[in-house]
Amino acid sequence: MPPSSPSLAAFFEKAFNADELTLALAPLQQGLKALDAAGRNLPHPIFCLQVAQALERLNAIDDVLLARLLEKLPNREVEIRALWAAPLQQPKANAAPLALRFWDPGPPPLAPWPVLGPVRHPDLLGGRDADLQSLLEAVDQDPLLITVYALSGAGKSSLLMAGLLPALGNARRPAALVRQPNSIGLLHELARCIVQDQPTFAPDDLDGFLDLVDQVGLQAGAAPVLVLDQVEEVFLGEDTRARARLGQLLVATAERGNPCRWVLAYRHEFHGRVRFLLNDPLRWCEETRASPPPRLRGLEWPLPVLGDARGTADRLEHAVACFKDAMLKPLRTGHYPNVRLEEEEARRLAEAFGGAREGEGGDRDAPLTPELQVVLERLRQGAGPTRPQVLRVPVDPAEAAALLNDAIAAHIATSLAMVVDRLYADEPADTQRARRTDALLLLAQLVDEKGRRRAVPVDDLTQSVGAAGQALLRELRDERVWLVRVERLDHTDHATLPHDRVAAEVHRLITDPAAALARELDPEVLTLWRLVTSRTAAWKSHDPGAVVLDTDTVAKLRARWEALPRTAAMSDWWAAAQQSWARQERTRLTGVVRAAPIETGEPLRALHALRTDLGLDGAALAEVLRAGLSLDADRRDDILGTGPAWISEDERHAQISPLVVDLAPHVAGHPQPESFWGALLAAADSLGSPDRAADAHAAVVRAMRVARGDPPALDAEDGSWSPVIAGRFQVGGFPEDEDVQRDETLHPVVLSPYRLARAAVSVAEYRSFSRSYFASEKDDWLDNLPAFRLGWWEARAYAAWRGATLPTEHQWEVACRGGGVDGAYARGASAFGDLASLERCAVLLTTRKHLAGGDHPAKVTQPIPGAPAHPLGLHHIHGNVFEWCQDWFAAYPEDAGADPAAFGVTPAPATPSAMRVLRGGSWLNPAAFARSAYRDRNRPSLRDNDVGFRLALPQPVDAGT
Repeated sequence: MPPSSPSLAAFFEKAFNADELTLALAPLQQGLKALDAAGRNLPHPIFCLQVAQALERLNAIDDVLLARLLEKLPNREVEIRALWAAPLQQPKANAAPLALRFWDPGPPPLAPWPVLGPVRHPDLLGGRDADLQSLLEAVDQDPLLITVYALSGAGKSSLLMAGLLPALGNARRPAALVRQPNSIGLLHELARCIVQDQPTFAPDDLDGFLDLVDQVGLQAGAAPVLVLDQVEEVFLGEDTRARARLGQLLVATAERGNPCRWVLAYRHEFHGRVRFLLNDPLRWCEETRASPPPRLRGLEWPLPVLGDARGTADRLEHAVACFKDAMLKPLRTGHYPNVRLEEEEARRLAEAFGGAREGEGGDRDAPLTPELQVVLERLRQGAGPTRPQVLRVPVDPAEAAALLNDAIAAHIATSLAMVVDRLYADEPADTQRARRTDALLLLAQLVDEKGRRRAVPVDDLTQSVGAAGQALLRELRDERVWLVRVERLDHTDHATLPHDRVAAEVHRLITDPAAALARELDPEVLTLWRLVTSRTAAWKSHDPGAVVLDTDTVAKLRARWEALPRTAAMSDWWAAAQQSWARQERTRLTGVVRAAPIETGEPLRALHALRTDLGLDGAALAEVLRAGLSLDADRRDDILGTGPAWISEDERHAQISPLVVDLAPHVAGHPQPESFWGALLAAADSLGSPDRAADAHAAVVRAMRVARGDPPALDAEDGSWSPVIAGRFQVGGFPEDEDVQRDETLHPVVLSPYRLARAAVSVAEYRSFSRSYFASEKDDWLDNLPAFRLGWWEARAYAAWRGATLPTEHQWEVACRGGGVDGAYARGASAFGDLASLERCAVLLTTRKHLAGGDHPAKVTQPIPGAPAHPLGLHHIHGNVFEWCQDWFAAYPEDAGADPAAFGVTPAPATPSAMRVLRGGSWLNPAAFARSAYRDRNRPSLRDNDVGFRLALPQPVDAGT
């Protein structure tokens, strides 16, 4: 027996210096110290193994050191030679035995052929006897590892689960299998497969795991076989540390002297990457022995796919025999007495499969195992509920071969239809199409950008698809469908597809619009899904262009976003894309506001988009409209006041009213704020009725009064207003009038009660609203002049601030004619009845002589020289200054009705030449312009010395205005 560890440790410390121990015997030294700390005085199997490994390593470093060791320990030579020859000692009698677990495939499934799944029971492993025998022989050679690689769907998993592991279980040899070994809990998963007790070592404790493997091998008398299936997942997962963990595990196993055997299975296209990963353990084996024994070498074994006839004389016949055996073997076991497939029928179908593999035009690399499963399952389901189910294969070879064509695609389409029909049978066809598309997109989340399957945590998947998607997921996991399977990785359930053949078909449906239409899917949703997934991948790769989208695409994504399953990365990309689009769109829309033709309605539409699509608040919108180098105040006002004719009344109410409400509080600090407020009031007026305009109108009035203070109170009885006017009147030019114009068509009108101000608004009155108005002029003579050099916008703003309105042109004309009072004013042009007499109404004659020696109007209270008093007491209703009216200029309607045009809509199409009505003539115009029926007009932004305004007051006065 070997010496106790303390004495052997003491000897090593005396026989060699510290440097030699560190260099040559570091593993042994660590093991001895651990045993000393535990107070163990008797040798232990693990200690013996460590001694043997240390001696092997010492031999590889320097044979002289071994000779020195034997010279200094002449009485220990036998014991050391024994350790060298037999490093794995049987456990001591008093060591606690482990409860070993051996592979048990369990009972065979209810159906003889799985649907797109690997075979898990040995009774179903048809056509693979030679492959299984080759694999068992390879394992018996005791290599460090075996790599098994082949095409996806070639049957690797089936061969391992239904062949290798059951065979090892029958031989009472411990074996474990873990699929997709990219989990940090890999060591625990392997341990649970070979022992019944829960692991006591940490998930990342390599030494603890290998100690357990040592014990299992000692107790079972053979090294356990540890199988890692789908090793390619360590390259596809986001956790790059998975490859490092696997490499460290294999190196540590080799350094322990191969206490187990590894079998690594993966897709053939990953063989180069797996070989690179295996370089470390294989190189360690080669460097530590001049001639590595067979058990330290890796064995690469490219697995033949089912039906592959490599090395045989008749490849086609071999393939046919393999496929026929795979169909009939499950039925020969006696587990499926209710399913019958005659030899001849199986032969016909096997010939179709063999021809697809080895016949003329066949694809030798095509792994037909999945197609075989779905075809057989379809034949079984087509046999109906009778007992026994007799499977019938078409006699015509072409019809038999047709069963293979598009088998996976047809299975997916049939399964999706079955799932949707099960959940939404009573829904309309459009809803069913949408749900089929939802189901396909759910599957698409389990496919990477190269068309291969990937695993996604079930919780993440369910969160991305919503309630309807979760119902679909439950159905897709059903064993009768089995398009989604769930595996445990990193202590978390992950969803994945059965294999890459399904992933490839899902990828084709997603990327091929014609295929999507043929399967009755929603092509627009699929197009958007492709866009989102590709852009998300590019964005995660730090491609700045991945978030650049045009407006149409953003609109489509916003409309259909809820129909798309969304991962966290997709949602983050969408947020970044919207931010990028918002920046671009804000720049673009701001350019439209500042430069696009107003008559198109585009500037106002752009403002609406800035508010609704980009979420700009009133302050930001006001900045977009700030008058400056590229946007003057007149254009700003025209955009708001003349732009809304391009949309319907309902759209105006939905779009214009909130825009006005948002902008109103942010006007005061802008250039020409009075006209800005007036333009907002004009936009509110365009809503079609006082009721619809109420909120917007009130918001502007409130903002003006906050900025400019409360106006003087209005008193209808203070003598500054006409008597109340109301009733039915004739408006327009009378036939006997001189110089009647074509646009003065005589027509009836009914007016609600109102009063008209006796005089135009004075300069002093307007200064109470706008302190900047004539701020440099301090002469008292100016205060009593009518306010002039003001556009319609300013007049409208002042009227609303005061709580009044501008008169409509019908109200102005009726009041001008005396409001129905009998006399000359009731008919004709004026109190004088002829144009020549209008000269005495302070109207300049055609000779254009200026009054009072100046180029300005007369004072608002100055009497008309030699003229009789106006019946309603109005001053300068003829001449002096033109007066703005509420209305847009347009032809009189045939029947004007009641209170026409008070809230008239901009003439369509809205153009920069849209005009507001002017009435009454001026000191700068001929007498004919001062006729009561004469209609003039101009741009709302006109600011001339001969243009002013007076107020109207609806009755009764609305205290709220």
